[in-house]
Amino acid sequence: MNEAAHQWRLAIAKIVQPYRPSIMQRRHFLKLSGISGLVFCSLSACRPATTKQGASPTPASKIASAPQTQFTQLFSQEIKANRPWNLVVMIKDEQDPYQVQLKRGAEKAAQDFGVNVKVLDNKCNTCIDQEIQAISNVIQQGHLDGLIIVTVDSVKLVRVVEKAIDAGISVIAIDTPINSDRIVSFVDFDNFTASQQLGEWVVQRLKGHGRVLILNGVLEQQNALERRNGFLAGLKQGDMEVLDMQSAHWEQKEAKVITANWLKQFPNVDVIFAACDTMAFGAREAVVEAKEQKIQIVSFDGTRPALEAVQKGAIAATAMQQPLPQARLAVQMMIRHLQNRETFPPIVKIPPPPVITQDNVKEYLARQ
Repeated sequence: MNEAAHQWRLAIAKIVQPYRPSIMQRRHFLKLSGISGLVFCSLSACRPATTKQGASPTPASKIASAPQTQFTQLFSQEIKANRPWNLVVMIKDEQDPYQVQLKRGAEKAAQDFGVNVKVLDNKCNTCIDQEIQAISNVIQQGHLDGLIIVTVDSVKLVRVVEKAIDAGISVIAIDTPINSDRIVSFVDFDNFTASQQLGEWVVQRLKGHGRVLILNGVLEQQNALERRNGFLAGLKQGDMEVLDMQSAHWEQKEAKVITANWLKQFPNVDVIFAACDTMAFGAREAVVEAKEQKIQIVSFDGTRPALEAVQKGAIAATAMQQPLPQARLAVQMMIRHLQNRETFPPIVKIPPPPVITQDNVKEYLARQ
């Protein structure tokens, strides 16, 4: 195992220590210096970004505009529940491999910690009305202590989420922020840094010069913006030409159609960056059908199918999210909050591992 991977594994094994700040401190960012801590929030990853048209994204704005502060304590150990708290974990796409891993992580955490977890699957990444209705239903049913949610829209879910809070349900967001400062915390993966590492890897791979296309996710979702902006930041390390950027809305079929049209329009493409593995497979299908296999596909998520594709050379590299530790951390934080009324920084972030390529993919496949 190389030193970077070793340091990352040490970091990912730790969980943030709760603290009891004042109301003003709650509105500050937390940051753990370097990779020695699990949870950190850097201004480059968390500040509001803008789209190509200058539109603002939808982060938790009251939190994201706060000044940065330092926080360095960690959990010394996990705790078990002193009663079987009733939790709902709501994921945003039952077909997405990353969301499925979140589900697995939450269910394993529930078993380990002694709580009841019910996982509700949304039908798609953009099914806003269905997610709102599902939350309304669990509020009406009662007997719920905590809600851990992967929201499909950072703004449109605010009203129903705050309705749940008014009903006495504690809420933790995971993966995508909610534009409310009333939730317990937001547990996130450092999408910006992971994508930046991918961009830098592409520059190195192409020796500083190349032509790139970018398949974005849903740009109304903060994680999609962070992945795009991080990748662009990484590309700045070289003389790279970005030919076009389009959103395929996390969908494989749409990514295939966009890529097929690109290949007719742009000659001599070197790399296609897909902001999730699912879109990467759509891009790969179009590339193969156009007999343009020299084009390298770079993806994001690090799901098992993507890792296998990296091993075979079908995908050149991927950034690996951490859904299992992410879900476990969220459940542990919820238990501590419900049991001991512990409070946490507004945003906690899990640091990314190194870029996964054919050189190190076997190590990560062995963990799946």
